[in-house]
Amino acid sequence: MIGIDIGTSFIKVCKIIDDGSRKNVNAEPSEDKRKVVSVFAAMKSVVDMENGEKSDVLASILNECGIGKESAFLAVGGKDLLDKNVYLANDEEENASEEVKNNIISDFNNSMKDEGEPMYTAHMFIKDEDKRTTNVICTAAPKQIVDAKINLASVKNISVKGVTMEMIALANAFENFGPEYRNKENIVLINIGSVNTNILVLKAGRLVFFKDIDFGGHTVTKDIASTYTIKDILAEEIKISPDLKEKIGFYMPNILKRTTSSLIENIFTSMEYCVNKQFVVSIDRIVITGGGSLTEGLDSFIEKTMGITTSKWNPLEECNFIGYSNKDLGYFLPISLGLALEKEKK
Repeated sequence: MIGIDIGTSFIKVCKIIDDGSRKNVNAEPSEDKRKVVSVFAAMKSVVDMENGEKSDVLASILNECGIGKESAFLAVGGKDLLDKNVYLANDEEENASEEVKNNIISDFNNSMKDEGEPMYTAHMFIKDEDKRTTNVICTAAPKQIVDAKINLASVKNISVKGVTMEMIALANAFENFGPEYRNKENIVLINIGSVNTNILVLKAGRLVFFKDIDFGGHTVTKDIASTYTIKDILAEEIKISPDLKEKIGFYMPNILKRTTSSLIENIFTSMEYCVNKQFVVSIDRIVITGGGSLTEGLDSFIEKTMGITTSKWNPLEECNFIGYSNKDLGYFLPISLGLALEKEKK
């Protein structure tokens, strides 16, 4: 299975070349799986391209990297997603029945129509630790958005096997490649893309909340370009280069304070909601990833503003990374990596 993440600015492709299973036969249970995993990864810019041009870029990635006939998983996200939570009371010794959950999903599908056409849906179940209730979360994306992604990815030798939500792929990647604290702490995991940001709340590794917001690295780039009357390409260089900022006397915290207000507000309200709903008692750490996380000083700005330890996460940092030699590109790849892991589930 390969994961194909078709973003606004980049197309990213990931494949697990070797999951380390053969090497791990005699390994200690505590051994970090990431150190024996080989991951192929590649990405190319598709800025300002039409869908037909993006298909050509995807085909060129696969051709240049020698990827033959493959099955692929895609992801959708953004403000157009819809979701619904339903809490079911369980029997004393059993969780809510599969029949009841399937009926809820069926009802959700039937209620989600776009001019008479059904919307594609993905769903997942989150079971509370006390087993008294089952939280059924249904998510749906407009059919036209999903169809566009499938058509774009339907290039030679690629068979699209499924479409899921970005936040599910992100949680999947973090579960498998996150730092050691992932299963011990309550975490706000933030994937900052070019124009869209995924916010997840994880309770000791278990996804309890998610939302997508209109914020991305391009938001910061545009603000820098507007403030200093410069081109976007130079603003992008300034955004990620501490040396360049020092040379021109650029003070990044002032920009971040102005441009990240919606991000900070959504982090706070997400945490507040989860605490009020008793999903978590408190948040131990904020973790940022995605290309937007490379904005110089963003992690320290969020930590100072929120008063919570904030870390960056590169999912490929300790893997055998095949493809590009610049491992900083791993920050762009958590969605595609999570999609590549779907081979273990589908």
